[in-house]
Amino acid sequence: MFGASQLGGLDDPNARAEMAVSANLNTIRIVNFLDEKGALATAPYESWRWQRVDRAIASAHGRGLKVILDLSTYRNLLSNAGLNPYTHDWGAFISFVANRRNTVTGVRYADDPTIAIVAFAGEVEPVNSTANSLGVTTLQVTNFFKKAFASWQAIDPNHL
Repeated sequence: MFGASQLGGLDDPNARAEMAVSANLNTIRIVNFLDEKGALATAPYESWRWQRVDRAIASAHGRGLKVILDLSTYRNLLSNAGLNPYTHDWGAFISFVANRRNTVTGVRYADDPTIAIVAFAGEVEPVNSTANSLGVTTLQVTNFFKKAFASWQAIDPNHL
């Protein structure tokens, strides 16, 4: 897998996909697409933001690229709201994403072969550092990944 993150490229996903192709990459990581300072009840589900993700996935597909769908932006939203993202229940959000139907291709995310990997929390802050202001423990992080992966796999056994 040869890839790059699509930071700031959701407004012109075709140009970003073309850049990836011209660099002989085969994967684009879609990340940081939610309002990480937004309201917990609405920010994770804002239609216009997900339509940008839909277009990025469709653009990647059209060029034979794969996608890493990185949901760490949700983790950041929870952290910014003062919640421990590793003990918070991600069930509704995971279900929303896995069952989302791409508005460009019509393919449900859980069934989309363009999505190679779903990432849940990206880079975890060290639990023994001053960056850990929420009291996150190693056990919480480990249990989070087990639960998040199991929740995703229950809906979508097609993706890692």
